Amino acid sequence: MKKALIKGTTRLLSLDALVDEYGLKPHEKGIETVCPSCSEPVYIYGAVSLKVSKRFHHHDSRDCVLSNRVSDLWIHSNHWDFEGGKRIRQFLSEGDALKKLYTFCNNLCGRQKRLGVEKFNELVLEADRRNLWCYKDIPLWAVPYLLLALRDFQGYGKDPKKPFVFRFVLKEKPPRDLKKVWESGCFHLLRVFDKGQVMNFPKGNPYPLTQDVWETYSKDYQWLGEEKYKTLLAGLENAFAKKVESSEAFILKSVAI
Repeated sequence: MKKALIKGTTRLLSLDALVDEYGLKPHEKGIETVCPSCSEPVYIYGAVSLKVSKRFHHHDSRDCVLSNRVSDLWIHSNHWDFEGGKRIRQFLSEGDALKKLYTFCNNLCGRQKRLGVEKFNELVLEADRRNLWCYKDIPLWAVPYLLLALRDFQGYGKDPKKPFVFRFVLKEKPPRDLKKVWESGCFHLLRVFDKGQVMNFPKGNPYPLTQDVWETYSKDYQWLGEEKYKTLLAGLENAFAKKVESSEAFILKSVAI
């Protein structure tokens, strides 16, 4: 990983820039570096070596898309816009944006108890942990497509005692640059069973990653009751609060040092 965040800030620094400013042991000056994708600690690797390339390494994040331990997860970005991420967070907290986001995800899951509010809040929490809102140039309409690919889901057929597992995957080969997923109009989100078989229900699968499809599946949000909306909003605020608390705790720790 070539760049890391200074924890508690939106400063994204290269290894050279970090070393120039804080030296080879920034932790001794109260500076902690974290991964911009998973928010886990990372450390300097190979800064003065002639044999390996210098970079940041995860301590232990085998499931992080920016860890050199994994290569098969497509939901990641190497380009960030933290101010843009703040604007998306703010927009989701106002008006009908959150209702439309949940309605879209609920429709693609097939309704019928396949996407409860608690599950949706899990997706939001995971997205915030990954800084998904901060992916550079990501439009709001593309956010739910990525949300759905973060977790497996449980569905029910005619027999409620026999649940099944399904997930959303990218139908095409993932591009090197994530923003091509929403800019090209050539990609689809495919709903499959746990073992990979394509699901034939509900209609529309696979779903093109386009703004038109987003508008189609998010427009009927009026059915969402006020109590359920309050629960969704509380989950959103909880996810954002956890990020703020983490940042404030680090700042206080740095001041104390």
